[in-house]
Amino acid sequence: GRCRAQACDWLEEARQPALPAGAFDMVIVCDCLYENKASWEALLAVLRRVLAPSAEVVLASATLRRPFLEEFCALCESAGFRLDEKK
Repeated sequence: GRCRAQACDWLEEARQPALPAGAFDMVIVCDCLYENKASWEALLAVLRRVLAPSAEVVLASATLRRPFLEEFCALCESAGFRLDEKK
């Protein structure tokens, strides 16, 4: 197997894509959802573009930020993403 860590400014990536399309089997979004709801559509656009078929997205957030996580999960579901587990 192969592992590559890649940071991403999703606002910039949504405007000017640089990451390879469909190249990521897993994307981890950690502590990125609070106080920036205006950028969530850009994040979704980047996820749609870079995720490989059958890829997984891991959303991680502090308990304090749970309302943001739940709202973003609802947005993901409405965009066609399937959520397997909510904890």
